[in-house]
Amino acid sequence: MKPLIYLASPYSHASSVVREDRYNEALQCTQWLVENRFLVFSPIVHSHHVGQKISGKVDPKYGWGYWKEFDTEMITRCDEIWILVIPGVLESVGVKAEIKINDLQGKKCYLIWGYDYDNYKNVRLDFIESFESKIKEILNAQAYRL
Repeated sequence: MKPLIYLASPYSHASSVVREDRYNEALQCTQWLVENRFLVFSPIVHSHHVGQKISGKVDPKYGWGYWKEFDTEMITRCDEIWILVIPGVLESVGVKAEIKINDLQGKKCYLIWGYDYDNYKNVRLDFIESFESKIKEILNAQAYRL
């Protein structure tokens, strides 16, 4: 049976342009994964347009508390978490929380990034064993891409 993948990636930012760029990165990666027959759930791809519709609401039920509950449930239902390495991944409160939730559940974690963003022709995927090594790998990956 194929594993169900939770694709974690940064999203929140003060700039709507940055949020849109991050959404497009997650969309491109999700598209590549689907085209290559992976079973994937991306909370960013799934929720981007919903978030745009409710972002002006002041009701606290639309803040991180809601998304944390939603993400926790989805990670619970998925078999693995894959972290999309793009700018902002190290600073992302959401990605850090998703990694911790995944670690508490003892599931596999991978880093994924593409070198050809037109269609993810060249993809690198690395298995990561601990939270500390995840952060180090992300730092190394970002340095490698510069």
